[in-house]
Amino acid sequence: MSTWQQDLRNSFGLADRKFAGHPSDLRTAHEMLGKLIAENIGMSEVEAEVRKFLAGNMNLHVDEQVDRVRKFLEVWLDD
Repeated sequence: MSTWQQDLRNSFGLADRKFAGHPSDLRTAHEMLGKLIAENIGMSEVEAEVRKFLAGNMNLHVDEQVDRVRKFLEVWLDD
């Protein structure tokens, strides 16, 4: 069984690293959401994991991807 952190990483495109930009990435993001709710994980922890995952790649717009993740999850997660 995968963890929500693995699902988060798998929710980003392999080439473009955009969050839930492809139907299979979106499906994984929905699976991750279920795990986040079940484990009572807050948005601040998810955001930290996104920044950690995307860190070090100068070609990425990390803040833009954090915003995409936040918009996808904010209705469901606290903080």
